[in-house]
Amino acid sequence: MEAHILDNTFWHILSHEIPEHATGTALAKRGDANLPVAVYANHSDAAFADLAALYQPGEQAGILEVNPPLTIPGFELSDPHPGHQLVCQQRTPVPEMDVEFVELTQADLPDIFQLLEIAKPGPFIPILYPRRRFVGIRQAGELVAMAGERLNVTGYGEISGICTHPDWRGRGYARFLTCVIADGIWERGETPYLHVAPDNTAAYRIYTALHFVKRAESINYTLTRV
Repeated sequence: MEAHILDNTFWHILSHEIPEHATGTALAKRGDANLPVAVYANHSDAAFADLAALYQPGEQAGILEVNPPLTIPGFELSDPHPGHQLVCQQRTPVPEMDVEFVELTQADLPDIFQLLEIAKPGPFIPILYPRRRFVGIRQAGELVAMAGERLNVTGYGEISGICTHPDWRGRGYARFLTCVIADGIWERGETPYLHVAPDNTAAYRIYTALHFVKRAESINYTLTRV
């Protein structure tokens, strides 16, 4: 069965969008220090041989993939960390709110990093930030909530970085900003998708209410060259 483009998003990002941040071959690549992931075009012996040749013993890299291999010759794999990949099935109107969102720019990065440190929504990729849309909510000048895009591939835009400062939760900010980003993705003719931890029940409820449906289980693990 032919692989879906959402099965191996990092391969598409490093191969087509930011190839300057990767080294390797037509079958396997390693990201640089800005994006330390290992990617491959398929699960062939040739691809895994090319991947092994890119790393020295003891070097590590991350992998995020749907249906990843159970073993990769030349590497030791860490315990897997499963997540759910959800795809939106229906456009939802952006709800009315008593606050306004702002478009975030490069000048907002210090505030973004501060919120990320507090709220810990998951991996943020700074080298992709200038290429993506992020929106936020400020209260008394402080960035208290945000959402944006991350691993966008042909036909799909990933919603990521969804978080709210603990002091400002329970006001619907996460749902609101998720809708804003999703609506922008729909508007340009693409389909929103996202990743969520299976035990993040609060987030899962929000996404389900916004017509996100589980497409697949995505696995994140670390590999170490032996």
